[in-house]
Amino acid sequence: MSRRIVSHTLSSLGTGGLTVPEGQPVSTAQEGLDGLDLSAYSLMKHGHVPSINLLADHLAQDLLDAEPRLLDPQLRITLPVAYLAVLPACGHLAHRMAQRLTEARTSAAKNSVTRTDAAAQVRVVRIAKSAVASIDYASATAQERRDQMSALSFTLDPGLDLDGDVVVLVDDVRITGLAEQAAVRALAQASHPAEIITAYVAAATPALATDPSVERALNHAVVTEPSQLLPAMHAGEFALTIRYLKWALSTQPVAPLLEALPPELAAQMARGAADSGLWGRPEYAEAHAWFEASAYQASTVPAATSLGASA
Repeated sequence: MSRRIVSHTLSSLGTGGLTVPEGQPVSTAQEGLDGLDLSAYSLMKHGHVPSINLLADHLAQDLLDAEPRLLDPQLRITLPVAYLAVLPACGHLAHRMAQRLTEARTSAAKNSVTRTDAAAQVRVVRIAKSAVASIDYASATAQERRDQMSALSFTLDPGLDLDGDVVVLVDDVRITGLAEQAAVRALAQASHPAEIITAYVAAATPALATDPSVERALNHAVVTEPSQLLPAMHAGEFALTIRYLKWALSTQPVAPLLEALPPELAAQMARGAADSGLWGRPEYAEAHAWFEASAYQASTVPAATSLGASA
């Protein structure tokens, strides 16, 4: 591990403490957040594309400011993302960052005597998870998180060559560091990258990370109901995340939400739920029954997309 890049270091959630009343949003005017835009963060976690772009662009610039050598088109840069079938929010961040880094590296290559636009391309690859989390990871205790992570396996997709690459692990927030450790282990077992850099939109200080309510408070600072994303969906400014998928499909009653979705997105969610192993879990029974009774043909729609591109 060479270094960790963090856009915002979180030391507290403000004078109100860390206890977040059920269903109540966190104020967006908080001290201890190091300038983090809570509204953008909360929306990003649930698939709001403008917020994804805003935070990813900021993180990409922070990464280049800290590591200007990454502009060298001779370096091969790879951004791995851990998921089963539907991208997490950090996957969409990674795709946007790869786009921005590629643009910056291509521009730098134009001024190089060894110009290689193809080499400037930054790629995103998958670390395959064995299953989606069976707990609400954002509100789980540290021990529950450790138990969950130990129950999952992480493997690099076969045929990927990361030997000699500069690997950048992108994530939205670092609380315990368990996800980071799992990804690093998976990479070490299957490849020999030249170095691994971690890049986070936000990271909690050790003192703040001990409270399991922190991540939930960040996630739902503004977005407190799945239906809040409907305007973005109909405007074409939504990218499905596994967090949103699980949350939306466990909503009670779920039919009003599903009936309000754009048809293509409803079908994508059905496919994503099937590929993620959600059907059969009791919390998704109502949604499963709704889809079975509907006319959506989920098998024809990709489960995971990133900002309009297949992932």
